[in-house]
Amino acid sequence: MHVLTDMPDTRRRMLGVWLLILGVLGVAFGAFWAHFAFLAEPSLEWTWTSWIWRHWVSVAFGQLNAIAASQLVVLGALLLWVINKPMTWARAGFLSFITWFELVLFFGIIPSEWLTLAQGPLQWTRQNVFLVIPADYLPTPYGIEITGTVLKDMVSGGYHTVMLGAAIVFAYKVQDFGKKPTKPKAEIISPYGRALTKATD
Repeated sequence: MHVLTDMPDTRRRMLGVWLLILGVLGVAFGAFWAHFAFLAEPSLEWTWTSWIWRHWVSVAFGQLNAIAASQLVVLGALLLWVINKPMTWARAGFLSFITWFELVLFFGIIPSEWLTLAQGPLQWTRQNVFLVIPADYLPTPYGIEITGTVLKDMVSGGYHTVMLGAAIVFAYKVQDFGKKPTKPKAEIISPYGRALTKATD
């Protein structure tokens, strides 16, 4: 963290501008790629999007690219307009917008894109059975089927649990961002070998 706060202003502004530019271009590229990779296979007739690979791996690549690039935009904005700047009402409002955007991204957009990927290209539905636990290993007379729907919800639930914990830890740690470590005051020793203390009334 101190690397960003101790950086010279000129270098920090230049880095912020480049991160903003690369982030915006990356988000546009990732969204473009994920959109066309999600479409059906192109016909034999060549079009200007025929070269994009139609597969769930390709869709995930575009989505992850857009997510990573969005964080470059956030970091660039923080470097340009927040870090090492005096806190004002306008800057506090901008930070609250950044926080809102991050919460919407990690708890709204990403889970939605995961459901779209799992139910679409991956075809994780009730009809896809990945594992069957026989009744011989269970205290019930019925077996258990682990279907695509169950796996999809397990991934979603695990993701939300981890991200909620990470958000709590980050909210706690970020309060110390930019604060300089304070050194303890050295004790003044009297000629008699004892530490001097201030008198109290």
